[in-house]
Amino acid sequence: MSKSPEAFLESTAVRSMVTTMLEALCKQTPDRIHPFLFDHLRRAYPAVALEVDGLQTKADALGEYKLRPDVPPTTDSLQAYLDEICARPLLEDILESVLHQQPASVVPFMMDRIYSLAFSAAVSEEPAADDEAVPARTEA
Repeated sequence: MSKSPEAFLESTAVRSMVTTMLEALCKQTPDRIHPFLFDHLRRAYPAVALEVDGLQTKADALGEYKLRPDVPPTTDSLQAYLDEICARPLLEDILESVLHQQPASVVPFMMDRIYSLAFSAAVSEEPAADDEAVPARTEA
């Protein structure tokens, strides 16, 4: 039987993990959120991260990220930056998924979720095949 979300949060370090991810985003300001968060969890929890199936393959597929020196450490700049990289929806999705699934091993679950969201986001940004096939309608 699964625990209530509150009980699960209390019995795991999920709250502090999500807080640490947000803090790392604000301090380091990466240009790409998915590979950064995957790498952040891998470095913060190296022993547990080894449980991720295909760890190196997934890290390679996510690609590289660079730190952005153009984001000043001000509240307004960081808010704009977090909006730009869509941090809130990603972190909310990760948290909601963890609370819903209540995995035995949270870190690998989060890393797999970040990986899958990286590619679902890339796919959703591409136009659907049907959209390209429809010719523009012109008025006669």
